[in-house]
Amino acid sequence: MTALVHLARCLAGLVRAVCGLPCDCPACDRIEQYARAALAMPALHPERITRDLPHAQKRQLKELAAALWPHSEYTQIIRNTWREGPP
Repeated sequence: MTALVHLARCLAGLVRAVCGLPCDCPACDRIEQYARAALAMPALHPERITRDLPHAQKRQLKELAAALWPHSEYTQIIRNTWREGPP
C-alpha cells in the first residue's frame, strides 16, 4: 500500500510539472518554507505545519491532550516558553 501511495504521489508530481503547475510538496511551498525556518524544522519532513488538521484528527488530538495533561499543564509550558523567547 505504501509503495502505491508513493507511486501515486510521484505520478501527480510529474503531471503537475508537465502541465506547468507549481509543485505541491511541503519543501516547495514558500509559506511552508518560512514556517519551517521559523521553527528550525528540517525542510524535507513530510508533515505540513501550515495546514489545518481534519476534524477527526483534531478531536483525537484534543482527547489525547486531555488524557496526558488533565490540568492543562501543557498550556502552561507553552505560555512559559513563549514568555522566555526563542532558545
